[in-house]
Amino acid sequence: MDSESSKERRKDSAAASHLGRAAELISDAAQQGNSACWSEKAGKATYELISHEKVDLSEALHDAGVTYEDWRVDSYTISSCDAGAKRPDGLVAKSTTYFLKANLTKRHGYSAETMRAKVIEEIKAASRASPDGSTTQNIASPANRMALLVLFDAHLGQLSWEGESGSRIDLQVSCARYTDAACDLLDRLQSFNCDKIVYVLGNDFLHVDGGANTTTKGTPQDADGKWQQSFLAGLKCARHTIDLARQNHSVDVLVVPGNHDEEKVWCLGQVLAANYDQCDDVSFWCGAAPTKYYRFGTNLLGFVHGNELSEAKKTQLPSKMATDRPRDWAETTCREWFLGHLHREKETTITHRNSDTIGNVTIRECPALTGLDSWHNKKGYLSNPQAEAHLYDHDTGKIGYLIHNPTQRKD
Repeated sequence: MDSESSKERRKDSAAASHLGRAAELISDAAQQGNSACWSEKAGKATYELISHEKVDLSEALHDAGVTYEDWRVDSYTISSCDAGAKRPDGLVAKSTTYFLKANLTKRHGYSAETMRAKVIEEIKAASRASPDGSTTQNIASPANRMALLVLFDAHLGQLSWEGESGSRIDLQVSCARYTDAACDLLDRLQSFNCDKIVYVLGNDFLHVDGGANTTTKGTPQDADGKWQQSFLAGLKCARHTIDLARQNHSVDVLVVPGNHDEEKVWCLGQVLAANYDQCDDVSFWCGAAPTKYYRFGTNLLGFVHGNELSEAKKTQLPSKMATDRPRDWAETTCREWFLGHLHREKETTITHRNSDTIGNVTIRECPALTGLDSWHNKKGYLSNPQAEAHLYDHDTGKIGYLIHNPTQRKD
């Protein structure tokens, strides 16, 4: 009996202590108003609030001057505590205190809403016409000659310090280098009377794939500015290339994802396709598949970034082309694959035997337009930035290609 009484006394004491603590918190809040605490370290923050009124997360963050554009909410809890205090008249006054705790992470760029507004602003500002206001000229149907623009591995947004890697690379330098390459190749192509331009967009066109400045799989990168800045700069570069090409040609755009920009370049392709939706002279192949094919008369071309391909797997590309596109394979004589990723120029011709016929398939590992960053320089890689334009005749096959060697920019 005494034991049970002792337990009851302990319960009453604990309850009284709990109520006393709650009453103490309420008393402090009553004297000081709503109590708030903000702590921040290394891009992480915790916000705590004690309030007499019911708490709403968005309203509380707004009142504290915290914006979703600058901060991402990782987790939060809202709880409450009821307490009572005996008044002089003997009645019990009850009140509720609300507690909010939010864990946040500093954002590295714009919010989704801000990014959407900026992209729409860029699209509205762009003219659907060619830069000089002219309409597309010299389009034959079917076209007799086609040129393929190979501006691979541009890595827009890459950051490299000249003192460490031997070359200065930032967003401004990368964009200027890309634009120079496109202008030079398209200008030199005019003498070949091409009717069609195939523009391959992707293959690590952008350097990072998210707010943490990493590749798609999460490898950290040295990046210049926020990823949204490189996305918008890339949008301008791609649109400038398309508009320049369509002055005298019809343009087909193939979007090939890389390991640095798999998600962002897909989004970029969708934005551009919407931008040129009403233009009869521009077409897009921007599906999610990593491999793209393009048929032009007797020419069958395959495109893949190549980061998932071992040397043994590369030798199987001719068989893959024949399996994926059997009819095109049977009707073509010039067959080529274009790969990026390794930032080198390499050409391999594989003889593919089928019954009593022999066909050669060329696998091209294309040079990169960007230069060395810190990691590649430390590992002993060499850099010879280049871009190319390959020319094809509709009936006879490949007729040659042009090379652009960028001028190293110091300014």
